[in-house]
Amino acid sequence: MTCKHATGYLERAYARLAVLQQRWLDANPQSAIEWRSLRQREAEAATKVLKAG
Repeated sequence: MTCKHATGYLERAYARLAVLQQRWLDANPQSAIEWRSLRQREAEAATKVLKAG
């Protein structure tokens, strides 16, 4: 980890990963729409469970 910190490896690696992920999402917008829909359904289900308890 010391070497990775000294070279800035993690910062560069995660920045590059973010760029690649954004490019993929830009080319596949339906996946992001489906993911947001899933997260909404999960949140609604969690709210129902918490209210029932």
